[in-house]
Amino acid sequence: MSQPGLPKMIMFYGPPGSGKGVQTDLLMAKFNLTPIPWGESFRNFAAKYADDPSSPHYARANRVRDLLLQGLPILTEDMMFILQDKIITTLEDPNTTVIMDKPGSLPPEAQWISDFLVQKQIPNCLIHLKIPFEVSVQRVTSRFYVPSDPREIPYSSYREAKSKCQPEEEPIRRQDDSNLQVIKHRYYDLYLANCEQVMAIYRQNGLTKILEIDAQQPIEDNFQQILTFLRENY
Repeated sequence: MSQPGLPKMIMFYGPPGSGKGVQTDLLMAKFNLTPIPWGESFRNFAAKYADDPSSPHYARANRVRDLLLQGLPILTEDMMFILQDKIITTLEDPNTTVIMDKPGSLPPEAQWISDFLVQKQIPNCLIHLKIPFEVSVQRVTSRFYVPSDPREIPYSSYREAKSKCQPEEEPIRRQDDSNLQVIKHRYYDLYLANCEQVMAIYRQNGLTKILEIDAQQPIEDNFQQILTFLRENY
């Protein structure tokens, strides 16, 4: 079961700065959705266990944290360890519509998710937000976050983030957003090098409906295009 006018799962895909978090936030404000944010989940896992040598997850958490800081892909085995149970249990809730900010960064991850969706016959869509590298750099290096917001929604300016902060709270920057080499890794090695294969996996499964957007457009224009796509298909 899914909400009227929505599939059971909505996935966003695109390079850093393409607007996945912003569009997720807009959809969540309009509909009752359950998020599974990949980046936030990985960072929370690393923060919880990487400084605790007594934890059985200590080595994995440090590996995840190091890869995040370098802008490199999380190992598929680590992705599945951190997210698998949450994805499965959330999707199996008949009253939940799930929204994720990735359909799998690497082909093996995308194949696992696609196979699961097909096996369970879960109606789903993939929204691919596309921007060139220059736009990605400009957006990523200028974004801020609200420390008290666990969703880690990026804001395009200090002023915008400050307006969402609690009293006496200050917007923050992420360390990996300030490193051009990390952004290059995330754009070219993680996104662009795998994009064609990831998209092909979903195109070929016979179940996923796909929308591709030139995300250089204004945020509201992209959002209206997404709403139109959902109305026309669900």
